[in-house]
Amino acid sequence: MKPVISLSHVSFAYPGGPYVLENINLTVYRGEFLVILGPNGAAKTTLLKLMLGLLKPLKGSVEINTETKAVVNYIPQKSSALNPGFPATVEEVVKLQVAVKGKTASSLVHSVLEKVGLLEKRDTLVSSLSGGQFQRMLIARSLINHPQILFLDEPTTGLDAEAQEDFLSLLVKLNKEGLTIVMVTHDVSPVLDHASRFLYISKGKGKEVAKEDLKVV
Repeated sequence: MKPVISLSHVSFAYPGGPYVLENINLTVYRGEFLVILGPNGAAKTTLLKLMLGLLKPLKGSVEINTETKAVVNYIPQKSSALNPGFPATVEEVVKLQVAVKGKTASSLVHSVLEKVGLLEKRDTLVSSLSGGQFQRMLIARSLINHPQILFLDEPTTGLDAEAQEDFLSLLVKLNKEGLTIVMVTHDVSPVLDHASRFLYISKGKGKEVAKEDLKVV
């Protein structure tokens, strides 16, 4: 598999504070579904932002494949991704990401909404969506630009078990179609049967964990 992002001996601290990540080594390969696990406050989101280039490491290096840089998309935690009370329809929100106009834009939006199972909800106000539907809409917005890698930060938080399974099944489908996925979560159980690799972050350290060992981490 071809590496798309590589972290070598990465350490990071916020100004005036201790290191929150130390000596992290990680390679993300094209086409995989990587889940970054760990307790709340373990700096998982910080690691994600380092991988995205939104933060710079104090030590070590982060290398992004040049072919990948322009085709990365990031869905932050639900609370900061988009105001659920935004006075617009699903189609209008997704269309905000489209560079072209007119019929071409509508066709593209309908295509991604169909892919995520929201075409019938295209005229629904965002405020009327369930938690799972809202997350699917965010995925649709990301797919508009045909990303090679999709980063998600705690996307299943606040979803019930059925909505979580439905959403993760969509991610698995997109992954099988070639989309590389990197997802942060603190909850192991929903992702256990879906991801291809797991990185566990705790007390600033990171280690790759086999699926069968996750329950005893």
